Amino acid sequence: MKLLLKEKLISLVLIYGIIFIPMWIMFFIGRIIPVEHFLGIEPRTFQFKELFGIFFSWLAHYNLMHITNNSIMLLGLLCPVIIFERKPYHLLISLIGLSGFLTWLLGGNNTLHFGASGLVFAIFSYITSSLLLNKRVEYLIPIAFFGLYYGVAYFTSFAQGLVPTQFISFAAHFGGLISGIIVVLIQKKIKRQI
Repeated sequence: MKLLLKEKLISLVLIYGIIFIPMWIMFFIGRIIPVEHFLGIEPRTFQFKELFGIFFSWLAHYNLMHITNNSIMLLGLLCPVIIFERKPYHLLISLIGLSGFLTWLLGGNNTLHFGASGLVFAIFSYITSSLLLNKRVEYLIPIAFFGLYYGVAYFTSFAQGLVPTQFISFAAHFGGLISGIIVVLIQKKIKRQI
């Protein structure tokens, strides 16, 4: 038990560092050079840059409000995933890659998608889908906490993110939402086969 707790604490520190340090470094670099053009996803274009963007578009943010909102959401969502998942690194890589690919696939022509909101929606969708589809009752804890701490506004902000709006990436939000569900369904199928 002591070893597991130590392992989870190390994972918590490492994953927060892996996500937040590069994200904020890129934000400050982005104040000097437009990193979103290198890291953003241009839907259905076939260049090496797009493959890179699928996995790293979550690093680029438009302004302080954009990165702050995504950071606050990620701060709360990453913790239960790290605590309750046996392989949180694999899960996060899957969610990042799948949500990035779906953003690339679903985004409008001549658009540029960047920011961590696709990952935010993917993790939120994974947590709620795990609870509902895989009966992972441990995920009731973070959902109840978010509901009590942030109130209804927390959940309505997710619903509002799925309404197409100018300058907000519906493709990333919807792609993230679908990614979380797909990963849970794949896990469920694998569990049935074991």
